[in-house]
Amino acid sequence: MAQRTKPSIIGTGLISLDFITDADAAPVWHSFAGGTCGNVLAILSYLGWDSYPVARLNGDNASHQIREDLGRWGVRLDYASLQPTAHTPIIVQTNQESSGGEKIHRFSWRCPTCKRHLPSFAPIRRDTVAELVRRPLRGDVFFFDRVSSGILMLAEAASDSGAVVFFEPSAKTTDKQMAAALRLADIVKYSDQRYPGQLDALNRSGKTKLEIQTRGQNGLLYRARGLKQQERWRKFPVTKISAVRDTAGAGDWFSANLIDELLKSGPDSLSAMTRTVLEDALHSASAAAAWSCRFDGARGGMYLTSERSYRNQIGKVRDGKLLASVRKPITETIVRFPDCPACP
Repeated sequence: MAQRTKPSIIGTGLISLDFITDADAAPVWHSFAGGTCGNVLAILSYLGWDSYPVARLNGDNASHQIREDLGRWGVRLDYASLQPTAHTPIIVQTNQESSGGEKIHRFSWRCPTCKRHLPSFAPIRRDTVAELVRRPLRGDVFFFDRVSSGILMLAEAASDSGAVVFFEPSAKTTDKQMAAALRLADIVKYSDQRYPGQLDALNRSGKTKLEIQTRGQNGLLYRARGLKQQERWRKFPVTKISAVRDTAGAGDWFSANLIDELLKSGPDSLSAMTRTVLEDALHSASAAAAWSCRFDGARGGMYLTSERSYRNQIGKVRDGKLLASVRKPITETIVRFPDCPACP
């Protein structure tokens, strides 16, 4: 039997350049490739996957920083600059401490210098997808967190090729497009902060096998097709950790680790999933989300921890061993905010 090559994932959605600062340290910044899709693909590459983002990064400075950062982790950029290209989305994250001593963060899509709107997400277009799917574009998993006609077209092509489709809705869309996305998805994961009521993906699609609603410190709800009492929502507790530094990106670590745990053996493993296997994967994903909160930035832990050490530490988190937060320089400090296309 031929040995299986590395698992692979194709993803499209929000890939941004994130600028992060502490409220008491502005205007000192750190920059990372980010966005839900960008983080999930980078984390999976860190965990040993071949990751292929599908995006429209142009030649602006922000896109160069994204390409350099993702390239550092081995992300495959073959489809990252599809035509027509567009300005790179930029997000500003400010970390601060609440009056009660809790670590919180806020996001802004305005330049802190000129106060104008920063570039936002531009989805791939249908004509681009029509050309793209003529080539061999195969992955074990297809991930998307935004919905457009072009993205749905690519998701359908991925599904037809046998990929597991993972949908993580993270932005507003029309009812029609949401219904179309749910019909294509094998796994649907969403936050109760955006969707307080369940999306009922299992009811709306015969294809969906797993539906997860995350609920912050209250854990999560899940249900899965093929397991006993599949129509019943089950509660699953959150993994907690002491000395939290930054919770941004915890959901991305959860998604990436769930994909790694459930699907690294191939798309067929989802159909053979048992409740024991699923809850073990949820436990690891929850531990990964908690572990990531020890560091500044959505993926700060990657810059300070080898993959081997990371997997060992996740085991400790699963065992309830509390790990301290880490505050070390992660990337080169930027003295001023440099990448607003609107600034004079």
